Amino acid sequence: MKSNMLKILAAVAFVLAALLWVLATVIPDTPDWFNFAFAVFVLSLCWGVLLIAGGVKADRPAVKKAIFVGGGMLLVFAAFMAVVAFALPLITWLPVVFLALAVAVFISVLLMGNAKWDEGDNEKPGYKTYRQKLEEKEAAQKAAKEAENSDEDGKEADETAQEEPKEE
Repeated sequence: MKSNMLKILAAVAFVLAALLWVLATVIPDTPDWFNFAFAVFVLSLCWGVLLIAGGVKADRPAVKKAIFVGGGMLLVFAAFMAVVAFALPLITWLPVVFLALAVAVFISVLLMGNAKWDEGDNEKPGYKTYRQKLEEKEAAQKAAKEAENSDEDGKEADETAQEEPKEE
C-alpha cells in the first residue's frame, strides 16, 4: 500500500478498538457483548477492508492477489471473532465464516478480473526466445569474423603496397 491514508486509517482503527476495549473494561455498566473478542472483531474487520482497498491500487497481479488473500483471511477471522464476541451458538459460526469467505473470494474475483497470478517472461516487451538469442549470437560472431577478415585484407593490401620496389 503506497497510500499513507490507508496506513493512517489502520492505525486509527487500532486505537479506536483499543480505546473502546479499555473503556469497556474500566466502566462497569457497559454491555456484555463488548469485550476483547469484539475489539479484535472490529480491528480485523477494519484491517481486512483496508487491506482489500489497498490491494486495488497494487500494480502487479501477484501482489494484488496476495493482498486480497490477506484481506480475505482477515475478513474470515473477523467473522469468526463476531461469532465469539456475540456468543452465537456453535451451529451458527460455520455459515457466518463461509459467508465471509465467499464475500472475500467474490471481491477478489470482482476486482482482479481475469488477471494472472504472475506475468510470464514471454509477455514482457523485448523478450526473445532461445532460438532468437542463438541467431543473434551467431550473427554477431559472423559479423565479428567478417570484420576480422576485412581488417586482415586491409593489412595485406597495406603490406603489398609497402613491398613495391622503389624506383632509383
